[in-house]
Amino acid sequence: MRRPRDRDESAAMGGGRRAGGAAVAALLLASALGAASPARGAPGLTHRLTTAGGVDAWFRPRPGLHAFATLAYDLEGLPRGSHLALEWNTTRFQVAFDRLRMAGGTVEAGFLAEGELLIAGLLSDYFRRGELDRSRAFAASYLRLGTTWKALLPGHSTISLSAEAKRWFFARSGSTSAALVLPPSDWVGRLEVGYTYWRCGYDCTRWRRQRLFPRVTGLAFGLLAR
Repeated sequence: MRRPRDRDESAAMGGGRRAGGAAVAALLLASALGAASPARGAPGLTHRLTTAGGVDAWFRPRPGLHAFATLAYDLEGLPRGSHLALEWNTTRFQVAFDRLRMAGGTVEAGFLAEGELLIAGLLSDYFRRGELDRSRAFAASYLRLGTTWKALLPGHSTISLSAEAKRWFFARSGSTSAALVLPPSDWVGRLEVGYTYWRCGYDCTRWRRQRLFPRVTGLAFGLLAR
Protein backbone atom coordinates (compact mmCIF):
# COMPACT_ATOMS: atom_id res chain seq x y z
CA MET A 1 0.00 0.00 0.00
CA ARG A 2 1.47 3.32 -1.09
CA ARG A 3 1.59 6.19 1.41
CA PRO A 4 0.27 9.69 0.68
CA ARG A 5 2.92 12.01 -0.70
CA ASP A 6 4.68 14.44 1.63
CA ARG A 7 3.53 12.50 4.69
CA ASP A 8 5.70 13.40 7.69
CA GLU A 9 7.68 10.25 8.47
CA SER A 10 8.41 11.44 11.99
CA ALA A 11 4.71 11.59 12.81
CA ALA A 12 3.04 8.59 14.36
CA MET A 13 -0.64 7.76 14.44
CA GLY A 14 -2.76 7.44 17.55
CA GLY A 15 -3.22 10.69 19.44
CA GLY A 16 -3.02 9.31 22.96
CA ARG A 17 0.63 8.42 22.51
CA ARG A 18 1.49 12.07 21.88
CA ALA A 19 0.45 13.12 25.34
CA GLY A 20 3.46 11.51 27.06
CA GLY A 21 3.01 11.28 30.78
CA ALA A 22 -0.20 13.30 30.65
CA ALA A 23 -2.26 10.58 28.99
CA VAL A 24 -4.88 8.95 31.20
CA ALA A 25 -6.11 5.49 30.17
CA ALA A 26 -9.05 3.64 31.71
CA LEU A 27 -9.84 0.14 30.54
CA LEU A 28 -13.34 -0.99 31.49
CA LEU A 29 -14.19 -4.66 31.30
CA ALA A 30 -17.95 -4.25 31.29
CA SER A 31 -18.81 -7.94 31.50
CA ALA A 32 -17.81 -11.43 30.47
CA LEU A 33 -21.11 -13.22 30.39
CA GLY A 34 -20.89 -16.93 30.97
CA ALA A 35 -17.23 -16.87 31.95
CA ALA A 36 -17.72 -19.21 34.89
CA SER A 37 -20.74 -21.19 33.70
CA PRO A 38 -21.50 -20.51 30.03
CA ALA A 39 -25.01 -21.09 28.76
CA ARG A 40 -25.49 -24.38 26.99
CA GLY A 41 -27.90 -25.23 24.20
CA ALA A 42 -27.53 -28.48 22.31
CA PRO A 43 -25.31 -31.10 23.99
CA GLY A 44 -21.65 -30.29 23.52
CA LEU A 45 -22.24 -26.69 22.39
CA THR A 46 -20.94 -23.79 24.46
CA HIS A 47 -22.16 -20.23 23.85
CA ARG A 48 -20.23 -17.27 25.17
CA LEU A 49 -20.98 -13.54 24.97
CA THR A 50 -18.23 -11.06 25.88
CA THR A 51 -18.25 -7.28 25.96
CA ALA A 52 -15.59 -4.72 26.88
CA GLY A 53 -14.84 -1.04 26.48
CA GLY A 54 -12.02 1.40 27.04
CA VAL A 55 -11.10 5.09 27.00
CA ASP A 56 -7.73 6.73 26.33
CA ALA A 57 -7.73 10.44 27.29
CA TRP A 58 -4.99 13.07 27.17
CA PHE A 59 -4.76 16.72 28.23
CA ARG A 60 -1.67 18.17 26.55
CA PRO A 61 -1.09 19.95 24.29
CA ARG A 62 -4.87 19.91 23.74
CA PRO A 63 -7.50 17.75 25.44
CA GLY A 64 -8.78 14.76 23.48
CA LEU A 65 -9.71 11.11 23.75
CA HIS A 66 -10.07 7.83 21.90
CA ALA A 67 -12.49 5.09 22.93
CA PHE A 68 -13.53 1.61 21.92
CA ALA A 69 -16.38 -0.80 22.58
CA THR A 70 -16.53 -4.47 21.63
CA LEU A 71 -19.12 -7.23 21.63
CA ALA A 72 -18.26 -10.81 20.68
CA TYR A 73 -20.09 -14.12 20.43
CA ASP A 74 -18.25 -17.46 20.49
CA LEU A 75 -19.74 -20.87 19.72
CA GLU A 76 -17.58 -23.85 20.67
CA GLY A 77 -18.09 -27.60 20.59
CA LEU A 78 -18.85 -27.75 16.86
CA PRO A 79 -17.89 -30.82 14.81
CA ARG A 80 -14.15 -31.60 14.58
CA GLY A 81 -13.44 -29.23 17.47
CA SER A 82 -14.21 -26.17 15.35
CA HIS A 83 -15.14 -22.74 16.67
CA LEU A 84 -17.32 -19.92 15.30
CA ALA A 85 -16.72 -16.30 16.37
CA LEU A 86 -18.67 -13.12 15.57
CA GLU A 87 -17.11 -9.86 16.75
CA TRP A 88 -17.92 -6.17 16.56
CA ASN A 89 -15.18 -3.81 17.77
CA THR A 90 -16.02 -0.11 17.40
CA THR A 91 -16.00 0.11 13.58
CA ARG A 92 -14.58 -3.34 12.82
CA PHE A 93 -16.68 -6.42 12.09
CA GLN A 94 -15.30 -9.96 11.96
CA VAL A 95 -16.59 -13.48 11.29
CA ALA A 96 -14.15 -16.34 11.94
CA PHE A 97 -14.46 -20.11 11.68
CA ASP A 98 -11.34 -21.88 12.92
CA ARG A 99 -9.85 -24.81 14.88
CA LEU A 100 -11.29 -27.20 12.29
CA ARG A 101 -9.35 -30.45 12.87
CA MET A 102 -8.78 -32.94 10.03
CA ALA A 103 -6.55 -35.89 9.17
CA GLY A 104 -6.84 -37.39 12.62
CA GLY A 105 -6.17 -34.07 14.34
CA THR A 106 -2.86 -33.41 12.60
CA VAL A 107 -4.21 -30.64 10.35
CA GLU A 108 -6.13 -27.56 11.47
CA ALA A 109 -7.87 -25.00 9.25
CA GLY A 110 -9.37 -21.56 9.80
CA PHE A 111 -11.26 -18.98 7.70
CA LEU A 112 -11.81 -15.27 8.28
CA ALA A 113 -13.89 -12.40 6.86
CA GLU A 114 -13.34 -8.92 8.29
CA GLY A 115 -14.14 -5.31 7.50
CA GLU A 116 -13.52 -1.91 9.07
CA LEU A 117 -15.19 1.41 8.32
CA LEU A 118 -13.67 4.89 8.06
CA ILE A 119 -10.98 4.80 10.77
CA ALA A 120 -8.86 1.78 9.76
CA GLY A 121 -5.25 2.26 10.82
CA LEU A 122 -6.28 5.55 12.47
CA LEU A 123 -5.54 7.31 9.19
CA SER A 124 -8.28 9.72 10.25
CA ASP A 125 -5.70 11.09 12.73
CA TYR A 126 -2.46 12.74 11.66
CA PHE A 127 -0.15 14.13 14.31
CA ARG A 128 2.94 16.26 13.70
CA ARG A 129 5.03 17.38 16.67
CA GLY A 130 2.17 16.52 18.98
CA GLU A 131 -0.41 18.57 17.07
CA LEU A 132 -3.36 17.08 15.18
CA ASP A 133 -3.22 18.14 11.52
CA ARG A 134 -6.69 17.61 10.06
CA SER A 135 -5.57 18.62 6.57
CA ARG A 136 -3.57 15.37 6.23
CA ALA A 137 -6.20 13.07 7.71
CA PHE A 138 -8.52 10.97 5.55
CA ALA A 139 -11.00 8.09 5.80
CA ALA A 140 -9.81 4.50 5.36
CA SER A 141 -11.89 1.32 5.15
CA TYR A 142 -11.08 -2.26 4.15
CA LEU A 143 -12.49 -5.71 3.49
CA ARG A 144 -10.28 -8.70 4.31
CA LEU A 145 -10.65 -12.41 3.49
CA GLY A 146 -8.16 -14.96 4.76
CA THR A 147 -7.45 -18.60 5.52
CA THR A 148 -4.84 -20.40 7.64
CA TRP A 149 -3.83 -24.05 7.51
CA LYS A 150 -1.64 -25.66 10.16
CA ALA A 151 0.24 -28.94 10.36
CA LEU A 152 0.39 -29.95 14.04
CA LEU A 153 3.68 -31.81 14.38
CA PRO A 154 5.05 -33.86 17.28
CA GLY A 155 7.36 -32.12 19.70
CA HIS A 156 5.28 -28.98 20.26
CA SER A 157 5.86 -27.73 16.70
CA THR A 158 3.48 -26.26 14.12
CA ILE A 159 3.95 -25.33 10.47
CA SER A 160 1.39 -22.87 9.10
CA LEU A 161 0.39 -21.49 5.70
CA SER A 162 -1.70 -18.31 5.60
CA ALA A 163 -3.19 -16.49 2.61
CA GLU A 164 -5.04 -13.18 2.65
CA ALA A 165 -6.68 -10.80 0.19
CA LYS A 166 -7.45 -7.28 1.39
CA ARG A 167 -9.28 -4.48 -0.42
CA TRP A 168 -8.65 -0.90 0.76
CA PHE A 169 -11.02 2.03 0.25
CA PHE A 170 -9.75 5.58 0.81
CA ALA A 171 -11.74 8.82 0.75
CA ARG A 172 -11.30 12.43 1.73
CA SER A 173 -12.88 13.75 4.88
CA GLY A 174 -14.31 17.25 5.14
CA SER A 175 -10.96 18.63 6.33
CA THR A 176 -8.58 16.76 3.98
CA SER A 177 -6.36 19.11 1.97
CA ALA A 178 -7.05 19.15 -1.77
CA ALA A 179 -3.28 18.97 -2.34
CA LEU A 180 -2.93 15.64 -0.48
CA VAL A 181 -2.63 12.66 -2.84
CA LEU A 182 -4.43 9.63 -1.36
CA PRO A 183 -3.15 6.06 -1.75
CA PRO A 184 -4.91 4.08 -4.49
CA SER A 185 -7.96 2.06 -3.41
CA ASP A 186 -6.74 -1.38 -4.42
CA TRP A 187 -6.31 -5.03 -3.49
CA VAL A 188 -3.37 -6.19 -1.38
CA GLY A 189 -2.37 -9.86 -1.12
CA ARG A 190 -0.30 -11.70 1.47
CA LEU A 191 1.11 -15.23 1.59
CA GLU A 192 2.90 -16.34 4.74
CA VAL A 193 4.65 -19.53 5.83
CA GLY A 194 5.50 -19.95 9.49
CA TYR A 195 7.01 -22.28 12.05
CA THR A 196 6.06 -22.14 15.73
CA TYR A 197 7.47 -23.93 18.74
CA TRP A 198 5.04 -23.61 21.65
CA ARG A 199 5.71 -25.24 24.99
CA CYS A 200 3.88 -23.04 27.46
CA GLY A 201 1.64 -23.80 30.39
CA TYR A 202 -1.65 -21.98 30.89
CA ASP A 203 -4.94 -22.39 32.69
CA CYS A 204 -8.21 -23.40 31.05
CA THR A 205 -9.28 -19.77 30.48
CA ARG A 206 -6.13 -18.84 28.53
CA TRP A 207 -7.95 -18.32 25.22
CA ARG A 208 -11.12 -16.69 26.56
CA ARG A 209 -11.78 -13.12 25.48
CA GLN A 210 -12.26 -11.73 28.98
CA ARG A 211 -8.61 -12.53 29.73
CA LEU A 212 -7.33 -9.32 28.16
CA PHE A 213 -3.81 -9.80 29.57
CA PRO A 214 -3.21 -13.55 29.95
CA ARG A 215 -0.05 -14.82 31.59
CA VAL A 216 1.82 -17.90 30.45
CA THR A 217 5.02 -19.63 31.53
CA GLY A 218 7.31 -21.66 29.33
CA LEU A 219 9.18 -21.36 26.06
CA ALA A 220 7.88 -20.30 22.63
CA PHE A 221 9.31 -18.87 19.43
CA GLY A 222 8.42 -18.64 15.76
CA LEU A 223 9.76 -17.89 12.27
CA LEU A 224 7.84 -16.24 9.42
CA ALA A 225 8.51 -15.98 5.69
CA ARG A 226 6.42 -13.72 3.45
